[in-house]
Amino acid sequence: MHSTIDSLLPSSGAHFSRLSARRLLVLGGIGLILVGMIFGDIFAVFVLHQNATRVGAGLGAGAGAAFAGDGASVVAHFQDVGSLLENHNTKIDTHVHMIGFGYLALLLAVLQPW
Repeated sequence: MHSTIDSLLPSSGAHFSRLSARRLLVLGGIGLILVGMIFGDIFAVFVLHQNATRVGAGLGAGAGAAFAGDGASVVAHFQDVGSLLENHNTKIDTHVHMIGFGYLALLLAVLQPW
């Protein structure tokens, strides 16, 4: 049984040579995961918390304008909130997709010899 398992596994020297597809997938995958996580951390520290304050203020101002009956101001405040949330979601999508593609590259590196 041990010999059949060994025959299924690729030899490490032949498939992980310099500039092989497997090596590039592993290094690229690790790089994408690291860059995605660093980008997410930078976004969270420098952008996310400041935008959350602005979104809360915009929602509060929109609610106050609705209570006062000023429809044009309500629309303007909610458009501002929408643009902030769109910017927020674009950054999160970028960060998540970078990490996801990094994991996909690692998976392909594992499956590539077969």
